Amino acid sequence: MESLQKRLATQREREKIPEIMARRDELAGHIQGLAEDLRQAEEELAGIRLQLKALRAKDKELAVELAQYIAEKSHREHDLAEKKKQIAGYKSRLQQLENELVLAEKSLHQAGLDEHAIAFISQDVADGLFRHPDGTEWTRERLQARLDDMNTQIHDFNLQFRDIDQMVIYMVEPQKDRVNGLRQQLEIAQQERQEWQNRLAEAEVELRNHIRETMEQYIQEFSDLASLLGAQAKGKLEQDGSNPELWKLHVYVGFNGKNPQPYYEPGLSSGERAVVSIMLLLAAVNNRKENQFTTLMFLDEPTARVDDGRANELGTLLQVTDIQYFITHQTSASLISVDWIDHAFVVSKLRPGEEFADDPIFEARRVVQLQAGSSS
Repeated sequence: MESLQKRLATQREREKIPEIMARRDELAGHIQGLAEDLRQAEEELAGIRLQLKALRAKDKELAVELAQYIAEKSHREHDLAEKKKQIAGYKSRLQQLENELVLAEKSLHQAGLDEHAIAFISQDVADGLFRHPDGTEWTRERLQARLDDMNTQIHDFNLQFRDIDQMVIYMVEPQKDRVNGLRQQLEIAQQERQEWQNRLAEAEVELRNHIRETMEQYIQEFSDLASLLGAQAKGKLEQDGSNPELWKLHVYVGFNGKNPQPYYEPGLSSGERAVVSIMLLLAAVNNRKENQFTTLMFLDEPTARVDDGRANELGTLLQVTDIQYFITHQTSASLISVDWIDHAFVVSKLRPGEEFADDPIFEARRVVQLQAGSSS
């Protein structure tokens, strides 16, 4: 009777085969529709990423243009300041020449020349002589005598002011050259400073873009690991100002259909927190596989505070990465359900009075089925 009942139950199950196949075809069509939606979403995502890449390139270009504009503005301001100094110097020199002109005109008046004669001095000098209003002629000889008289006055001035001698002039001249040299060094230093400011601005733009891309990769890596466990994860980079040191990364995760919440919230169980801690670490380390780094990870009893289901979830996370890892585990019957260990060393505790423990037993397997009482 038991055998016939089993056969009868089997036949009844077979009667449902057409209904199951129809349901399978319906689900297959639904899956195909979802796959098409997923493909379109991926295409839209690729387009958005291209737009984001273009915007970042434009942001970088504008930042470089801004740095160049700031450098040019600084250079223009420097030129303007120099021009103002030159204008001030010209004004001072003009005032000095005007004073000299007044003194020269006064000297000419004292010499007996009127305004008309002064206006035609250049012409009279070109002719070699000019006439005084009283009728006397000023020849080159008389002018030479006047020049000699002025030289005598200069000589008397030098005698009167002996503290200003040639030695003082010799001491001042090198200082003028030194000042000119320091001015040139200052101009060169200002130019180099502007160049370094431009390079610094470009480097800051590169750093901000690199941090954004790295954090996006980290969030994506964390979300992919969470999806393997049927969990929801998301993250965002809070960019407070232009200083990356003030930016903050927020990561959220939700298990068993719950809305994602900050990973440090007390609402997560101890097992979920253990899994999240491993996910946070793997997301950071595994992301470096793009740079062809071979990563080694040592985990001390990662399944100590989780149940068998969580232990296998940890194994799932570790197997999808490019990381070579080593774990330790205490002797426990729960190892029977851990099926993701490739190699195991079974070690024993040092017995009292013994100098060495027993040699470890090496086991190599693709799928490990450890018996109770062993450790890896």
